[in-house]
Amino acid sequence: MNQPAPPAPLPAVPPILLRWPYHEWTIAMIRRMITQIDASVRMFADDRKRELWNLLVGVLAGLTPQERTTLEAQMNVLATSTRGMSRTSQSEQRRRSRLLADIAPPPGFLSAPTPPAPRMAPLSYEAASTVVAMEDLQRILPQDAFERVNEAAMQRMLSESEGFRTCPRCALGCVYVEVPASGRIECVREGCGLNYCYNCNVLYHEERDCDTYRRERAREPAEQGMSLPPNVIALYNIKAPHFYPCLPISRITRLMGRTGSPMALPDSTTYPKPPGQERPYPKPTKTGRAPFKIPNRDLHGETAFEIYGDLESGKVPLIALHGGPGIPHGYLLPVSLVLTDYGIPVVMYDQIGCGESTHFPDHMGDTTLWTPELFMAELDNLRQTLRIKKFDLLGQSWGGMLAALYTATMQPVGLRKLIISNSPVSMKAWMEAANKLRAALPADIQNVLSRCEKEGKTDTPEYEAATNEFNKRHSCRLDIHPKELVEPFQAWMSDPTVCMTMFGASDFEISGSLKSFSVEEDLKRLTVEVVPGGILLMNGYFDVAQDECMMPFFKEPSTKVKWVRFGLSSHCPQLEETEKFIQALGSFLEN
Repeated sequence: MNQPAPPAPLPAVPPILLRWPYHEWTIAMIRRMITQIDASVRMFADDRKRELWNLLVGVLAGLTPQERTTLEAQMNVLATSTRGMSRTSQSEQRRRSRLLADIAPPPGFLSAPTPPAPRMAPLSYEAASTVVAMEDLQRILPQDAFERVNEAAMQRMLSESEGFRTCPRCALGCVYVEVPASGRIECVREGCGLNYCYNCNVLYHEERDCDTYRRERAREPAEQGMSLPPNVIALYNIKAPHFYPCLPISRITRLMGRTGSPMALPDSTTYPKPPGQERPYPKPTKTGRAPFKIPNRDLHGETAFEIYGDLESGKVPLIALHGGPGIPHGYLLPVSLVLTDYGIPVVMYDQIGCGESTHFPDHMGDTTLWTPELFMAELDNLRQTLRIKKFDLLGQSWGGMLAALYTATMQPVGLRKLIISNSPVSMKAWMEAANKLRAALPADIQNVLSRCEKEGKTDTPEYEAATNEFNKRHSCRLDIHPKELVEPFQAWMSDPTVCMTMFGASDFEISGSLKSFSVEEDLKRLTVEVVPGGILLMNGYFDVAQDECMMPFFKEPSTKVKWVRFGLSSHCPQLEETEKFIQALGSFLEN
């Protein structure tokens, strides 16, 4: 028996979302598609369903709840029409004809004006379940098709678990913020008002419609200093709105709380632990020492460096600056995974005075030697030695402050992108955040810290144990610290010259030469000409570098700024949530 030829291809669906009243073309196209599906044998049915679905989901996603109810009759007819039968009997055709005749076009539809401008592109068949409630999908699609869509949707959610989404309503690249406690996603583009709840599996147009969200809000304290969700989030500044439409700065400041507000973090010890880092690192392709003449001193030293990948590969290399000051670069080894995952070459080095670089222990307390200017000169010298012309720059903790100062004041030619990770804008902000977090510690730990400090016993095992309680909450939340972190700290303790001179012995009271150090006044120099590729900020939810420490990095530059926060991390997200850290870093460097 000869099979009938497949129907002619349908006209392309225009990239429009129709608002009420419906355009004449919509009703005509739906009816034509139903007719063509009915005329198809089973082997062509799936393709026709997919084309039909691409049209329907575009229409459906743009409707208000009332409009969706009005469309219910049409949806039921379409569901009946997509059941995939071999041939349609005459009685079935007559039944459907009667149903179609009952669907009256909305009032004024014949004289309806041209549809408004596009508000989103039609969604793909596979991605539709992230926009439409699951019960709608199940009603419209055959069971096997529904299962395929559901599986595709779950994979998409997993692959985008950071919380970045393109809002299906405004479709302008704006960012979703995910709240895992309530399973709710919110579009942060002002005025969009589109919310998807994982728990309810429903797309809401108003947040108050979601029972889960209402329950979560009811449990929130009336005054909460840090009320942004604790998981990975992304915010964008508004200095370049044509790139990143987003929350106004005033609203972000209100959400994050004012300086001086109490910390409202959950107890870190009862919070889920971060996954840590388990992958092998790439081996350095080159190691070496760059000769370095100390400016304005009769001192010579060497900067020990490691290169991962090929600096001549054509990819812009990333230079990483470690923190401390004076803690060797080993704890930044996870950054080398951007070579593994993205092919981006990485340069890491030990700043002068620590690690494998030259030490000057006899200059302990020499505040005229150990200055930010010394380390900026060292970075310039290393770039010249390695002949690096175009580069991206990452700084972690103290290294982020150094990177920001270097970029703003030196304005190096060839710098493309800047990454500031876990860095305060000033040492004053760092101390304020550290002492707020300290005030949230259990009373017995606070008492030990206060008593030992008052009695001058900060070098005792008792004080060290109390300090470790703070560190396991806000420095690294992993139960077992990896050797990438342990070994650099052991090296730092064996020669604390740089750290003791510049920082001091305590996070709670900085006594070194950096006590009044701040880069805030320099941030306005971070323009699109100086940092053409934009800035990425990263911190942990339990970080000593709390959001208020980093807010000026977000507000002051006039170049594009993206901010990512890691919900299970403290001060070392590269070790605590390595995979998410590398994905956030690599995607920023690539795009």
